[in-house]
Amino acid sequence: MPDLDGLAATRGIKQEHPGAQVVLLTLAENTAYLREALKAGARGYVLKGATRLEIIHALRQVLCGQPVLPPELAADLASAPE
Repeated sequence: MPDLDGLAATRGIKQEHPGAQVVLLTLAENTAYLREALKAGARGYVLKGATRLEIIHALRQVLCGQPVLPPELAADLASAPE
């Protein structure tokens, strides 16, 4: 995205449409960016290396009200201090 990054886009979407379910598709494989994405209102965080089926599964989970996080980052997030 030339004018916004994923975090800014998420913040804008959530401000305009608070009920929107945002899923980030990102190259950022680090807990700091994930933490900021969650603070911005993202409900899903999918790495760009995900397969088509993994992306579809993630979208379905978010639509059913379940957050989606890459397992390797979720474990790091749970153990990392803020």
